[in-house]
Amino acid sequence: LMLMLAACGGGGGGGNDSSGGGGVVPPTNTSPVLDSIGDQELFEGTRGTLVTLVASDADNDSLTFSLSGADADIFEISPDNELSLTGVLDFEAPEDADRNNVYEIVVSVSDGTASDEESIAISVFDAMEGRVIDGPVSGAAVVVTGVSGSLVEAVETDEDGFWLLPVDPESQSSEALQIVSTGGVDTATGKDLENLVLISDVPADKTAAINVNAITTILSVAETPEQQRQILDNLGIDATPDELIGSDIWEGASSGDEASQAAQRVNAQLNLIILTTQTIISSGVGDQFDAETSVLAVAAAIIEAVANADDSDLASSDVVADVITNAVANAAPDVEVPVEVVEAISEAVADTNTVLGDETVDPTSETATGVAAAGQEDLQEAVEDVSTGQTDVGTFEEETDPEILYEDVPVEDDVPDTDGDGLADTVDPDDDNDGV
Repeated sequence: LMLMLAACGGGGGGGNDSSGGGGVVPPTNTSPVLDSIGDQELFEGTRGTLVTLVASDADNDSLTFSLSGADADIFEISPDNELSLTGVLDFEAPEDADRNNVYEIVVSVSDGTASDEESIAISVFDAMEGRVIDGPVSGAAVVVTGVSGSLVEAVETDEDGFWLLPVDPESQSSEALQIVSTGGVDTATGKDLENLVLISDVPADKTAAINVNAITTILSVAETPEQQRQILDNLGIDATPDELIGSDIWEGASSGDEASQAAQRVNAQLNLIILTTQTIISSGVGDQFDAETSVLAVAAAIIEAVANADDSDLASSDVVADVITNAVANAAPDVEVPVEVVEAISEAVADTNTVLGDETVDPTSETATGVAAAGQEDLQEAVEDVSTGQTDVGTFEEETDPEILYEDVPVEDDVPDTDGDGLADTVDPDDDNDGV
């Protein structure tokens, strides 16, 4: 603002300044004004911009935003004046100075001479979170559902299979909730499993981690808690349903935990049975195929085969055949699969599950994931061909012979080949060649 002063009186005088001499009064600077921001609330795991900062200056001076305060180092301001996090906040591991999930910062704006500022608090809330495991499944669409349907829009699992839904667990009613995961890539095998549907009940403690895998999918279809416990007992898993749901079995297995490794072996076996049965159903119904309906049918058939059976061995061709037969009858009653085709497919699945269930093999190892990959791709291609009649049973048996199916599976150099058939014992379902 320029204030011009006119001199009056005679003499050779010029204008007067504040000191009595001639000149111009310096312009007066106006302080910038920061638009109100207000306290913020967000869920753990939030990414991206929290708020865009806005300020004005009557002098049109260039303005600069800055941060200070106890938790300023956890936030940043972009060149576009966007306030965002420097990382991802975890409710269970708060990083604020008070460790109470309330982050306190001061936002300032300056024109180089004067400034304005506002102190704000950013509160972080708990969210539903967990992991999807076949191997770790990335890119899966995960939702939480209740009697009225999905509670929020689907989120994608990250590269390690972890998911986080912006739902406050403690705000949920006592209604039965489930987590449903659809599709994704098994990062252990590298296979895209677009029809993979896995489900987990949300336990009473909704703040705990919720892991989603084939075992939790079977449990989600069980009618009673007693039946859930019976299923786990018969599958050889020493855990309660809630303990199993709360367990990251892939992480535990990778760390060498024997209970987690046992559970992951069962998980891999169940996944193969589910995937194979889905392939048969899909081949029969074509465009009418519904992935979730087929999975629920397989889960119900597995419960029937496992819950009250003396033989709940997932590497038994008889158990696999019963599951396939019952699931197809329920999910696709108009689809007829010849008995000899079911028997051949069941034998191939049983062979693969025998290898996947080998207690001497780490289920997260390259050998185990190689076998799982063969089951997810080569075996499924053969199942589809024989189910649709493109190949006969004899051709299918040749294509799924272990020597063909596992020929590219990596094994350690010192693994013996007891029966000398060219297959190392760890990938040989009949390593003593006795026909059993």
